[in-house]
Amino acid sequence: MSFKNELENSFGTADHIFGGHPIDSKNAREMLKEASAKGLSKNDIENEAREYLASKGCSSDHIDEQIKKVNDIESYL
Repeated sequence: MSFKNELENSFGTADHIFGGHPIDSKNAREMLKEASAKGLSKNDIENEAREYLASKGCSSDHIDEQIKKVNDIESYL
């Protein structure tokens, strides 16, 4: 699966919370592997996550809250 798909699958489908459920956490770990294999930085991951959440109509407050979780990426390793 591609990095972008893994990133999208790291968020809950209904609540758009990053790594909020066990399967989402598993997907976050897979996404990190894909991002690393592609040489992507945390900033690249953050930008993609912001774009994805915005495309889902999430509020800026929700996006900022989830980006904090994305930036705490080491907790998913």
